[in-house]
Amino acid sequence: MTNIDKEKVLAHLHLMQKDIEQIKRIISGSEIKEPPRISQPHPTPQPPTQPPLPPQTPIGVLVRSRLKNTLEQRRWSEQEFYNFFDKSYSKIMFDINYPLLSFDRYDHNGNPRYYKHTIFVNGKECYLCSEWFKHSREMVLDFLKQYENL
Repeated sequence: MTNIDKEKVLAHLHLMQKDIEQIKRIISGSEIKEPPRISQPHPTPQPPTQPPLPPQTPIGVLVRSRLKNTLEQRRWSEQEFYNFFDKSYSKIMFDINYPLLSFDRYDHNGNPRYYKHTIFVNGKECYLCSEWFKHSREMVLDFLKQYENL
């Protein structure tokens, strides 16, 4: 991720606080009295790296295999986990139009925006976004490099 991209992410993080509070209320079913703190990701021990990707692996294959595995295998901080449900975070990090994860497969219009099969992230059953674009491939690879040590 370039310095300009990092600056964009930091500039938009403050916009996500209200969305994060709403997600916390939905997940816990109670009011959140303490505002969430936005922190940098905390590195955790990584499983062995996966085999190298063939050049130009299609974005859908990359998401359904490597991104899915990375999301499921790693224990994410509470903040990181909540960020995955935030539309703004997902737009900044992956340039997708829906949150990376959702508890519902369908959008507000009843259209399926997430893969049919659920995944388990931090022990919670979630749906992974299925709405990806070719230009998001490099952003997904950057994310994987950060958390998978490619």
